Order: sequence, then structure tokens, then C-alpha cells
Amino acid sequence: AKVTEFESKPLSQYGTAIPKWLVEEAAGTGKALNQMQANNLQANIGNNLFALRQGLTKVLLHADGTTVTDADVRAVINKTTGDYIYKLTEAFGLRDLKAAFKVVAAFYETEDDPTLILCSGLSNQVERMIQAKSLVEYKIDRKDIPTLLEMKPFVYDKLEEQIKKYKMPELLDALVALCELDILVKSSGLNKRTLIENFLIRFLDRE
Repeated sequence: AKVTEFESKPLSQYGTAIPKWLVEEAAGTGKALNQMQANNLQANIGNNLFALRQGLTKVLLHADGTTVTDADVRAVINKTTGDYIYKLTEAFGLRDLKAAFKVVAAFYETEDDPTLILCSGLSNQVERMIQAKSLVEYKIDRKDIPTLLEMKPFVYDKLEEQIKKYKMPELLDALVALCELDILVKSSGLNKRTLIENFLIRFLDRE
């Protein structure tokens, strides 16, 4: 099989090389992927060929017929975004700064500007942690907490471990900081990725 190699550089410098490769790879399996769909995959997954091949495989498996639809591509892209948010919120909950930075770096490689998506995901996570910790501090029966939070018991099991790593004032401070971060991201003109990383350092770096 012919091996295609791409150096690490901005997407714009690749032109149609990667999308063309994706179209050819799809055709090799008997399925039709058009140029625009290939462009969308590259824009959302990045230039890593292993990740692109995985993404393409998911798209082809999602497609019912021999022609890939835009909906097939969107389904995979949306799941990819969800994966990043899940990994980031988990890293935040576990106070794992290294893991959080890796997720942020990877997401910025696949999206032009995922800052607001990251802020929203973190805000939702902190709100869930505050709600859970409030119920624990009010000494609500543990078996009732998942129902009150409208989540599956196994999901609460993970959340319970995470809230043990934070004191309530820290979580409240984090929620306020995220509101401030949202304003800065939208109006300050400062580097957005740096703003996200500074937030993570503030709350995850305990050394």
C-alpha cells in the first residue's frame, strides 16, 4: 500500500492533499466520500493520519449505503467533540493538570477555536459538582443522590470521587472564574487558549 506522509504544519498549507487522500481511502472500501465531507473531517480531526483513519472508519461504518451523507460525517464530528469535553471535565474533576493540558492541546489542533465549547463543558461540570457536593453536605442518603441529580448510579460513582478532591469554596470560586473567563474570551482580545490554560493552572495545580 502507498504510504502518504504529511508534516506538521497549518491546515491551510496542505491544500487538498489530505481531503484527496480521505476520498481515495473511502473509495477503496467501495464508499463515496465527497470533497466537502473530507474537508470537514480534516478541519475537525486535524492532520494526524492515524486519527484521520479512525475518524474515516467511523464515518464509513455509520453510513448505511455506498454513499456517505453529511449526517454521517456530523455524527462522527459531534462524537469527537463530545470525547474531548468528557476527557477535559474528567481531568478537571480529578485535578489532573497534565491530562487537562493534553486535551486542550489536542482540541485546539482539531478546531480553529473551541474555547467557548471548552468553557461551556467546564461550567456544566463545575455546576454538577456543586450540586452533588451540596447534597452530600446536607447528608442526603447516598442512594437517593443519583436520582436527585438525574444521573445513572455509575455516573455518580465517578462524580463522587471527583468532589472529594475539592472543597465547596473552591468549586464556587471556579464557577465565578468561569463566568469571568467567558467575558474575557468574548471581549478582551487576549489569547483564548492561554486564558483556558491559566484557569486550569489556577484550580488544578496544587503544588
